Amino acid sequence: MGFHLIDDDSSRSSRIEEESEGQAEGWTSRQFDAKAVLGIETPLAVIVGECDSRFRTGESLSLELRSLGYGGPIIVLGGSSDIEPLLTAGADAVLPGASSWAGIRAQAEAIMRRGAGMAGGTVDVGGLLFDPSDSSFMVGNERLPLSDLPGRILVLLMHRRGRLVSSRELSRKVWGQAEAGSKLAFQMNRLRHALTKAGLDGHAMIRNEKGAGYTLVDPGAR
Repeated sequence: MGFHLIDDDSSRSSRIEEESEGQAEGWTSRQFDAKAVLGIETPLAVIVGECDSRFRTGESLSLELRSLGYGGPIIVLGGSSDIEPLLTAGADAVLPGASSWAGIRAQAEAIMRRGAGMAGGTVDVGGLLFDPSDSSFMVGNERLPLSDLPGRILVLLMHRRGRLVSSRELSRKVWGQAEAGSKLAFQMNRLRHALTKAGLDGHAMIRNEKGAGYTLVDPGAR
């Protein structure tokens, strides 16, 4: 697993590098630039050290990484007590700034396993059942009929359920291009229609963050 550290705290980054010596393949650090991660071979986890600058916070960096199409784990170190904005921006986990390398690595591997396999059995989001073994969807006892593109989009949203998936990431993974524009919007409408036709609230389940991306949510969750 490769790791990329974005941090302006030299003592913290030095400590993490020292603790991880010989354990982190493809390790890079102190590149305070979200765009740099796209040039690094995946699989990859990005560790963001919360910084002092109000222009380069863990929240802004997480949002930038997701908007650039990065789909791997993002772990923020030293985030504020209010972690909801960080998670909404695309971070997968928020750990104390003094976290050990072992703890960081364990968290990253757990996130990657969850995203790659979702091996805990059927997942239920607001009555939409997902079987990760064959990437199929059910509503009640009926299989949800989906054509290829809406189905691929829904799988991507399900794997990151409750968190924003950027339009750029969806475009890259479904069409292989940076911006799919109207094609993505059209397929999202088809997907919402299919969910609504099956008895769910398609518009409430798939939220559109204008200019950013989409989030699959359980409308009844509090």
